Amino acid sequence: MKTVRDSNEEYHSSPGISASGLKMIYKESVNKYLKRKPFESKSMALGTAVHSALLEPDEFSREYLVLPKIDRRTKDGKNEYNNYMNKAKNKTLLASEDYNIINEINKNLKKK
Repeated sequence: MKTVRDSNEEYHSSPGISASGLKMIYKESVNKYLKRKPFESKSMALGTAVHSALLEPDEFSREYLVLPKIDRRTKDGKNEYNNYMNKAKNKTLLASEDYNIINEINKNLKKK
């Protein structure tokens, strides 16, 4: 049996209704569900990255690129940043601070 894995974007753009969508219909109405506007917050993006890093580490390295702090005010910094942008292609950029948060979460989960 072959397992097919959708990307996060593919999963959320599929025509099916998620558990969250069903809860919204139950609590509110079908009309409110149909008129909702998609959004993503910084917290949601971090949560998605945490999920990927902890539960799908092989996918994490394919989907994310950690962007270190780069001083883009200098010529060298601009070149380094452009090199990272070229490496990124279809990857999601992840700030080094967020990557550090993910590593701390991972360490704390492994302790238990």
